[in-house]
Amino acid sequence: MIDHAHDLASVRAATDRLLTAVGKLDNASVTQSSRLPGWSRGHVLAHLARNADALVNVLEGRPMYVSGEARDADIERDAPRRLDAQLADVRESAARFQDVGAAPADWSRTVELRNGVTDSASRVPFRRWV
Repeated sequence: MIDHAHDLASVRAATDRLLTAVGKLDNASVTQSSRLPGWSRGHVLAHLARNADALVNVLEGRPMYVSGEARDADIERDAPRRLDAQLADVRESAARFQDVGAAPADWSRTVELRNGVTDSASRVPFRRWV
């Protein structure tokens, strides 16, 4: 059974672990390659921040992304930032997601994700977590 409140707490804990781990890096580390082909660690951090904002959009009834191209451009724009900017963005976007997730809502409603995929709003925190 989906428990969005439990999943939201799990997202918060995972984000805290991520921020602790990334906080031990330096600026040079952010520019190093990740395990994702063509993506630096900065790309991964930018993706995580933009994904949190995208899921806020979903929960507030807006399109997840303006377009796939805009999503990709936002990640490319944000990837080369310094570590402190990356950490602040991940922290702030995660807080926005937590705020929207904690607000009263009809969690049984259907929401639209990327590429026309639909799901229950109650599963959005789980999707963020995994």
